Order: sequence, then structure tokens, then C-alpha cells
Amino acid sequence: MFVYKFLNSYKEVIYIGRTKGIRNRLSQHKHLPKSCYNKIDLIQYCKLKNNDESAIYERYLINEIKPKYNVQYKNDSNFRFKLPELTWINYDQNIFKDDSEEELNKKRTLKRDDMRGISDLKLEDFEYLKKSNISIIDHKINTKNQKNNFFSKSYIKKASFNDIDKVRKNISNFFKNICKCREGDLVWTCLPDVKHTLSTKGYTKGWDSLVSENHNYEIRYIAFIYNIYPLEKVNGSNLKSIDEFALKGMLSFLSRYIKKVDDKEITIYIPSRRMRDMLLNWINVYND
Repeated sequence: MFVYKFLNSYKEVIYIGRTKGIRNRLSQHKHLPKSCYNKIDLIQYCKLKNNDESAIYERYLINEIKPKYNVQYKNDSNFRFKLPELTWINYDQNIFKDDSEEELNKKRTLKRDDMRGISDLKLEDFEYLKKSNISIIDHKINTKNQKNNFFSKSYIKKASFNDIDKVRKNISNFFKNICKCREGDLVWTCLPDVKHTLSTKGYTKGWDSLVSENHNYEIRYIAFIYNIYPLEKVNGSNLKSIDEFALKGMLSFLSRYIKKVDDKEITIYIPSRRMRDMLLNWINVYND
């Protein structure tokens, strides 16, 4: 008997299953949405002693990880025991990839268009934010001694599940313990592919895309879980232009939740030191 799991490019487990024959099961795996199969970057499996052991591990792992595409056995059950870690073996992960080159190009173009939209923004359009009552949280949940690419797309691709899960716990701590806010008072954003891993009961519905057109001026607490780098060259891609691009992307998101005339305090959690310092420096230019 085998237990297997599907992972996307951000090391996020998106599905867990079990089977008697791993090769036949995976080659005939067609009951999930096509979007699931298209996201698979890695398949791993582990051989277990018998049917009972595989059934226990399947249910245990689904409840621990809560993969996006698992429906059965996924609930808020908390086990009073810990099972030993399994040793996973990599399987051929390309058996489900059936996107045509044309479809893939459309997806790439959409992402580039989003980035081009950020490039077209002007910093002066966000000057009013410097006068807003913004509090950027300085707390132990801010990771120390981090590199500039912390929680960027390239970082997430190489990060372990524990690295990602630590940030999830920090987000939960920010909203639930530090701010003690309700779900209707908050918003957070991150790369869509890692959204499910970072979600926790109490703030899941508050997620919004970096480039959506939503506005909600009732929001008081914001978690900006991005470290923005352009997907293609921006004005020669020197350091100044790359940082300006990232700053405009962050300010564009914040402007959807902060009115031009608003005295209420907005508390923001930004785990990336690069993005946090960028916003602080930009605000301090006005204050100086």
C-alpha cells in the first residue's frame, strides 16, 4: 500500500491520496479538477506495510496539512498523537501536464500584463499615503537576519514547508493576538499559489489579489506577504528601478484600503525586511 502527495512549485501540498498500486493509480488519476493537475510540480510517494497503516496516514496527513484539493477527511480534527515522519520518494511529475503551449503563453502574458500595469503607476499618485495614520508593526514576528529575497517568488520555490508555515503562524499571531481583529476588519495578500498554505481559520476570507480592483475602506489591519520583483526588465532593471517597481506595487495595494482623508490608524504587517524598509524610508522622506 502507498500514500502519495501532489506538490506545486511552491512546495505546497495540494492533494494527498493512497493506493494499492502507485503506477496504475497515478496513470489513471483523472477525478480531480484540471487546475489541480496543471499545478503539479512534484509527486512523492511512500510505501507502507498494509491497508490500515496507509488509511491512518492518509487521514492524519490530510488533517495536518489540509491540502486544497482534498475534500474527504478534511476537518478541524486534532489528533492527540504524532505519527513518525515518512520517507518520501519522488515520482515522475510530468504525467498530468497537458496544457498546450498556447495556453501556457496566455498565462505568462497575463502575469506580464499585471506587472506592466504596476510599471505604469506613478509614485506621486500615492503621496497622500504619507500623511495617513499608518503603523508598520515592529515585533518579534519580524524575521531577523533575512536576505533581501526573503519570501520572494524565487525564495518560496526553494523554501521548505516549515519555512512557509512559520510565516503562516506569524500572520495568525498578527491578526489574532497582536491586533485581536475580526475577519471583516482585515485584508492580506500573497502569491496566489501559496495562499492555501498561508491560510488559517479566522482570516482566510480576507485574502485579496495584489492587482485586483477591490476597495474596502473599513479595513484597519493589513498583512502584506509579498516581496515584489518584476518578471521582466523594468527600465534597465537597475536596483533603483527594481525597488521603485516593488514600492509602487505595494502602495497600489495599500491605496485600495486607505482613504485620502482618513484619521483611523492602519496597522500593517510586512514580513519582508526589504519591503518594510522601503515603505518606511518612503514615508520618512515626507516626515523629514
